[in-house]
Amino acid sequence: GIAEAAWSTRHFTFWEIPDPSTFSDTPGVAVEAGYGSLRVLIGEEVSIRPGESVLLKYHWDRGMSVTPPSRIFPQKVLDDPVPFVGLEPNGASSIQITVR
Repeated sequence: GIAEAAWSTRHFTFWEIPDPSTFSDTPGVAVEAGYGSLRVLIGEEVSIRPGESVLLKYHWDRGMSVTPPSRIFPQKVLDDPVPFVGLEPNGASSIQITVR
């Protein structure tokens, strides 16, 4: 898609590029990004057993937190020096990850 300016100030501009990606490695798991948070939605057709995880295509930050029973953790991918976000939903289907 074509990039469009979504927000700008005198010094910065955030660009939006329409993309059908769900930002997860698991079909049926979608991630919505907001200011200071990620919302993960797991479709009814997705079967993730307790203890199993999915990869979220966002870089890890130690200020991230999630409400139990879900769990997040840094997950290394290939040779990227900054880990991505690993998520164990543990039965939750709508998960809010906040960044402080």
